Amino acid sequence: MATDRELTPQEDLFLEYLFDGDKIRHPNEAKLMAGYAKDYPLTKIMKRVNSELITRCDNALTMYAPKAIMGLLSIIQEPTEPGAKIKLSAIQDFLNRAGVVAKDKTEVTQAAQNFLFVLPAKETIETNN
Repeated sequence: MATDRELTPQEDLFLEYLFDGDKIRHPNEAKLMAGYAKDYPLTKIMKRVNSELITRCDNALTMYAPKAIMGLLSIIQEPTEPGAKIKLSAIQDFLNRAGVVAKDKTEVTQAAQNFLFVLPAKETIETNN
């Protein structure tokens, strides 16, 4: 497991090429562009950049969340569009991964307290008729 440490310039280049603007490259392509040898193990690079890689993946998901929301709105406007159910499922999964989750509504109710009153015993009242 990688610890939080400074990346080498080559590791930083690898991540820059991997997440190049709006495009995400294949890791092998980014490895070669960063100057690693073709036979250098990709798994070794990935272990060393693990923490920063996860952070950048989260950022990429966050960057595309508005586009997913626009897709959700288009489904709301055209619910009978072919494949809408599949798109909705994919959008929900994406938004959950991006951290945009449905808000749980918690209902706060206060239970009525039941009080027990102890009344004195009834006394008979005598009337004079």
